[in-house]
Amino acid sequence: MAKLFRHGSLDTESAAELLDRATTLRGGPDRGPRDLVASALLKAARMRARPTFGTNYTWPRTHRFSPRLLPRKTVAVQVRWGIRHAKWIAETWPPHAKRLFRLGDSSQSRSYGERKFDLVLTSPPYLSRLDYVRASFPEIEFMGAIGAAGCEGLRERQIGSLLVSHEDSSRDDLPSKSEFLVKRIRRHRSKGSQSYYSKFVRNYLLGIRKTATKLASACNPRAEAWVVIQDSWYKDLQIRTDVLLEELFGEAGWSVRRKWSFKVPSSLSELAATTHGWRDKSPLEEHVLRFERT
Repeated sequence: MAKLFRHGSLDTESAAELLDRATTLRGGPDRGPRDLVASALLKAARMRARPTFGTNYTWPRTHRFSPRLLPRKTVAVQVRWGIRHAKWIAETWPPHAKRLFRLGDSSQSRSYGERKFDLVLTSPPYLSRLDYVRASFPEIEFMGAIGAAGCEGLRERQIGSLLVSHEDSSRDDLPSKSEFLVKRIRRHRSKGSQSYYSKFVRNYLLGIRKTATKLASACNPRAEAWVVIQDSWYKDLQIRTDVLLEELFGEAGWSVRRKWSFKVPSSLSELAATTHGWRDKSPLEEHVLRFERT
């Protein structure tokens, strides 16, 4: 803490070094404290930006802030909270294995390294216009301001990016159920269905398939992938994302072995559907799918 706040202001070089160490595979006796302080810095950045949400949760509003005005007291409060939480975790679920953390892009082979995996646990983004990068704007702006790597172009690269390219992606064939959904959305009577929303959904589905394919190549035979996904809406059309994932993962070399489904009382992914009364026709469900690498 003393190193980070020399002369009463945040030392951005030290903060960047700390965050870099916290997101690499480097270990050492100081790894735990560094992780705690790195997490505290990001939480303090969020508090400083004071994000607020209106009626549309997909577009949070944040106040601009200077990383050099990040108060030491705010960071110290978050460090104390992190220590209490870490103690609770250690007492409740003591570690039984070595932890490795790798920062990367799930759609790129180089992110997985040379190891082969036996188990994947993941939850893709909602198939909706939730802007995850914008929701994480305070942390991303802070990391970018202090020179941390990996913050550039996240909105364009994320699965379900709201930034739809003008390039024609219709030449990339999708499996039948996915293609049928895209056609239904393209023909929908609402504004922007053909020019924007059908392209948005197509890009989302292509991104899921690409990631499923990369996961398959990074896993051992008979490896399992546990995927948590939730139904979604496009206007008055309910979207069974579990059915779409079964098809997309199947094309990538996975076979579904079991599925659990749970009714969801409320969700950010269906705010518009609830507002317009469409959701009453059929409640959404959360799904857990267990795939096996074939």
